[in-house]
Amino acid sequence: MKRKNSIVFFFLVLLAGNLFAKELPANKTITKLAFGSCQRPEKGLGIYKSIAKLRPQLMLLMGDNIYAQSIEDKTKMYQTLKDNPDFKKFSDKFPVYAIWDDNDYGTQDSGAEYPFRKESEKLFKSTFNFPKDLERDGIYQSLMFGGEGKRLQIILLDTRSFRSLLKLSSAPLQIGSYVHNEDKNTTILGEAQWKWLEGELRKPAEIRLILTGFQFLAVDFHFEGWINFPHERERMFELVKSTNAGGVIFLSGDRHMAMFLHESKNRPYEIWEATASGLTHALPDTAPIEAERNVDGKIYFGLNFGFLNIDWKNKFVKLQLRSEKGKVVREKKLTFKSLHVAPEIK
Repeated sequence: MKRKNSIVFFFLVLLAGNLFAKELPANKTITKLAFGSCQRPEKGLGIYKSIAKLRPQLMLLMGDNIYAQSIEDKTKMYQTLKDNPDFKKFSDKFPVYAIWDDNDYGTQDSGAEYPFRKESEKLFKSTFNFPKDLERDGIYQSLMFGGEGKRLQIILLDTRSFRSLLKLSSAPLQIGSYVHNEDKNTTILGEAQWKWLEGELRKPAEIRLILTGFQFLAVDFHFEGWINFPHERERMFELVKSTNAGGVIFLSGDRHMAMFLHESKNRPYEIWEATASGLTHALPDTAPIEAERNVDGKIYFGLNFGFLNIDWKNKFVKLQLRSEKGKVVREKKLTFKSLHVAPEIK
């Protein structure tokens, strides 16, 4: 019976095929890119028409790229994504790179305990053209574009495959479900990925985008986030500091709303995060949301995506959150100097 199920699984992987064939050369200078998360292909993907009008050089998907529970259903839903005419037209023209979150990885808020992790990983890697020369446990990888003085590093983290169990809240009326897990033996990235990340952050780059499936900077929300494991969150800050990695900006999804987050006190420099979620479904502005001290400006409710422009000549990054129609609803201009990017990096 087990052999039969394996044959069925690999047949479904073959059926799904690869969604994206285009890749950008490493020497390409990136000046604009789009990012987003949380999409149900069965709902329609017309938002990609708005994204395409802006002509991004690449698109970053930050998880919940489909919603399905079983491996068979995930495979079918990837096929639905592949067959969607708006997405197909977009991905044929613009390169797409992705990480996953819980609903395309496993089940709701799942981590390393998910029993079909390896099957899901094989399916994801096949679908998103994961580099065949990266034979590693997990889906994390890093991309580097541009020459000296215009280097953009994109770090795609795997925040699911190695994540320890979440600690449930004992307060039944509390918005959200989770509280801090102070056990220092718990992890989000796992030791192998942490070691790899240190090596990546030591590479010279002017701007670095770190993709995480759930929010990094949020501290007051009681939903899933890096704050569930405070020691792992602090480890990230310390790693940025110890590697002297300038230009770090975090990109996240998961929340079905869009926002900027910011933290600077006792940090290596101004640390920013843009959360863009979701592409096909989002919370209404009447949804009960806790106050969050690290949110910068107002939260945007409604379908959304993120857009980033890099002005290499004048040394600033323009970080935008845009509506379904492509209208700029939130914008933040970040100078290289504020991100401590050293022009003398060699």
